[in-house]
Amino acid sequence: MLEVIANTENLGFERKFIAELAEEELADREDGLISPVDLQILSWMIERQSGEELRAFNRSAFQKFGGVEGLLTRFLERTLEARVTTSQRQSAVKVLLALTDLDRQVRAGVLTVSVLKEKLKGSAKPEEVSEAVSWLARGDVRLITPQEQEQAVGYELAHERLIPALMRQAGKELSAADQANRLLDRRVNEWLGNQCQNRYLFGLRELWLIDRQKPYLVWGAKREQKERLLRLSRRRGYGLLAALCLAALVSTGFGSWLKFTPNGQIYQIQWQLSSLLADASDAMVADAAVAFAKHDQWSKAFAITQKYIQKDKPSKPRDQGLAKFVSETSGFLNKVDWSDGQIALLEKLETFANDIQSDGSKSDALRAIANASVELSDPDKAAEVLANALAAAQNIQDDGSKSDALRTIVNEAVVIDDESLVQNLLREALQISRKEKSSMPMVEISNFHAQQSDWAQVLDALRTCENKEKTIALSQNLTILAEHNNPELIKGAVVLENGPNGIEYEGQPDNYTFTATIQSPDQDCERHADWWEVLTPDGILIKRQLVDKVHKTERPFSSTMPSVKIQPDQAVIVRAHFNGTYFSGPDPLVDERFFSGHRKSGYTDQALLGSIADGFKSVRLSENFAKGLENKEPLPDPEACVDE
Repeated sequence: MLEVIANTENLGFERKFIAELAEEELADREDGLISPVDLQILSWMIERQSGEELRAFNRSAFQKFGGVEGLLTRFLERTLEARVTTSQRQSAVKVLLALTDLDRQVRAGVLTVSVLKEKLKGSAKPEEVSEAVSWLARGDVRLITPQEQEQAVGYELAHERLIPALMRQAGKELSAADQANRLLDRRVNEWLGNQCQNRYLFGLRELWLIDRQKPYLVWGAKREQKERLLRLSRRRGYGLLAALCLAALVSTGFGSWLKFTPNGQIYQIQWQLSSLLADASDAMVADAAVAFAKHDQWSKAFAITQKYIQKDKPSKPRDQGLAKFVSETSGFLNKVDWSDGQIALLEKLETFANDIQSDGSKSDALRAIANASVELSDPDKAAEVLANALAAAQNIQDDGSKSDALRTIVNEAVVIDDESLVQNLLREALQISRKEKSSMPMVEISNFHAQQSDWAQVLDALRTCENKEKTIALSQNLTILAEHNNPELIKGAVVLENGPNGIEYEGQPDNYTFTATIQSPDQDCERHADWWEVLTPDGILIKRQLVDKVHKTERPFSSTMPSVKIQPDQAVIVRAHFNGTYFSGPDPLVDERFFSGHRKSGYTDQALLGSIADGFKSVRLSENFAKGLENKEPLPDPEACVDE
C-alpha cells in the first residue's frame, strides 16, 4: 500500500526499510495488525513536507522526522494548529486525554459523548466537548474513531502511539490550572487505592504547582480526601525543606533563606521561641506549647511541656501551667489532625492532668478533658475517658473543686450516644458523689432522669442530697415535668408537636417538605429564632432552614423546609436555634453555682424525635448535643433579618 502511494505521489521508497518499519514499529504488539490510521497519518505527513529529502519513505527521512513517534508528534501539532482559538485547542486536548488511561499509558476504551461530558465536568463546557468530539472524528482529522454501541455511538483514541505525543502537547496547550487539577485527581486516586501510603504524597514541585493554582482547583466529591492529601504532603514537604535547610547550614544560601523567605522567617520564630523557654514562667511555657500544638507540632508541644513544666517538685505555678496547656489544647481537639488520632491525644493529655497536684488546677484540667470527650466519634472511648476523669476527680481534696469536676463529667456523660454507657457512668458518678458528699452532681443526675421520666431514679439520685441543693433539684425536676407536658413553657426556641404525626409533612422519600410549628420569645433581629434543622440521632446535619423574620406577635409561628432527603423509616431529630439572650441569670435567690451567667444564643434541650412512618414526639436532649453544628453552614445573614 505504501509503495503504491509512493509511486502515485512520486515519493522516494525504500522497500527493505519499510518492511522493517512495518514489523517493528507499526504492527500492534498483541495481534500484529497495522492500523489504517497509522498508514494514513504517515502518508499525510510525508506528502505535506516541502523539502525533497523529507518527501520519501526511507530511513533517512524517518530519522530526520525523529522516527514514527516524531512523525506522530508533528502530525498532532499540525492538526491542532487548525483549531483557531486557544480554547478550541484546549478542549480538543482535554477530550483526547479523557480517552486516555494516563496511569497505564493506554487507551481508556470506548466512551460516549455523555460520558465524556461527565468526565470533563468542571473542566470543559458540555457544548465545547460536543464540538471537539465532532471535529476530532472528522475524516480529515481522524484522531478519534467512532464505535457503534447498543444504544449510542462511542469514541476511542485512534491509536495508543498517539499517547506520548499527546502528553507532550498537553503540557504545551493546557493551562497551569488544568494541569494542577489533573495531577490532583490522579494522585488522590492513587493514594486512596494504595492504603494512603506516604510514597503517593506530593513532592515539593508538585505542591508548588497546585498551590499556585489554588483559586482554580476543582474539588468535587473527594474534597475532604484531597485536602487531607495536600495537608500531609505539605507537612512532609516542610520537614524535607527543613532537612535541606539544615544540610545547607554551611553555605551562604542558608543565611539568605532565613533572612529573606517566609518559611525561613517562620523557622527563626520557632527556633527563637524554643531557645527562650528555659527562663520563661510556667504560664509562658504553656502558651508556647499551645502555639506549637495549633501548628500540629504535638511532639514539640509535649516535649517542652515535659521539659519545662512537668518537674518533680510540685508548685502552684507548675500546676497552673499544666492545667492551662491541657485546657486549651482540649478545646480544639476536634480541629486538629494528629497522626495517632484524637483518642491517643486525649489520653496523653490525661497523663498531664493526673500529674497536677493543685485541686483547682486539676479540676480545671479534668473538666476540659470531659468537655473534649464528647467530640470523640467512638462512644466506648468517650465513656472510657470520662471514667478515667471520674477516678482522677476522687483525688481532689477541695470539696468545691471536686464537685465542679464531677458535675462537668456528669453533664458530658449524658451526651454519649449509648444509653447503657450513660447509665453506667451516672451510677459510678452517683456513688462517688455520695461517698464525697457532693450534692451538685446529684442535682444534674436527677435532672437527667427527670428528662427520661424515670422518677424512681430521680428520687434515688437525691436520697442523700443536702436540703438546699435538693430543694433546687426538686424544683427543676417539676419544671422539667411541666415542660414535658407543655413544651411551650420551655424557655428559648422549641419545636412543638403539631397534628397526629407530630409534624406536618408532604412529598415522597428523599424529597419531603416539612412544616414546623415553632414557639420562640422573639424580640428583635438580635434576639429571635434564626433557624431550625433536621439531623440524625448521631448529630449529623441533614437540612437547615434559615428564619429571617422576627415573630414578635405570631407565637407560635410556622416555617416550611423543602427537599428533606430522608426515608420514611429513618429516625431524625427536629430542633430550633435561638440567636441572642432570652433569659438572664444567675437568679439571686438560687445558688449561683447552678448557673453559668446569661443564657446566650443556642439550642434548648427540647426537640422532636421520630420518623415519617412512626410519627414525632417531643423529647429532651442534652443542651450540649451536637452543639458544634452552630458553626456549620448555612448560617444566617444578619443583614437579611426582617423585624415585623
